Amino acid sequence: MKQCTKCGETKDFSEFNKNKNHKDGLQYKCKACQKQYARDNKEKRAEYMKQWRDNNKAKLAEYGKQYRDANKAKILKYRQDHKDYNAAYKKQRIANATPCVYRIKHKTSGLYYIGSTTRPLCDRVNHHFDKACCPTSPFTGKQKDNWDVTVLCYGTKSQVKELEKTLQKTRVNQDINCLNRRVG
Repeated sequence: MKQCTKCGETKDFSEFNKNKNHKDGLQYKCKACQKQYARDNKEKRAEYMKQWRDNNKAKLAEYGKQYRDANKAKILKYRQDHKDYNAAYKKQRIANATPCVYRIKHKTSGLYYIGSTTRPLCDRVNHHFDKACCPTSPFTGKQKDNWDVTVLCYGTKSQVKELEKTLQKTRVNQDINCLNRRVG
């Protein structure tokens, strides 16, 4: 039996989460009190974690690189074991994607690009910033954090393509901030 430091009740050891840093190997607060604290401070904890991640991007990137380097075989085995699931999941995401026209705009300079996609938008945007996939892209080598992505409209595949061409024609000829190089 152990006493919770928050509610003061004496409870069975099974009512406490494990913590190997504490002398008895258990948390000081019972599971119920910890759960209540998590509910009461959800927004505060989320904001703290967001701020911490923003302040430690280099540290997290280095940790991720070290983990991937140290666990190459494990990661490869996981991918092979889940190959069918991952392929089915990707196929489902693509099938459920809604065609859209989007704009990628630089936050400070005002430069922008207009495009359309029938794939999931996050996949298409990541493709723009990937050096291996798109070496001629105006975004290659740029930091993704400095760019905003806005969906201009949704529609059918043909509607989206037509609107993209119209926007590109008018913008490329009239606006020096437009990065589109191809005009249909």
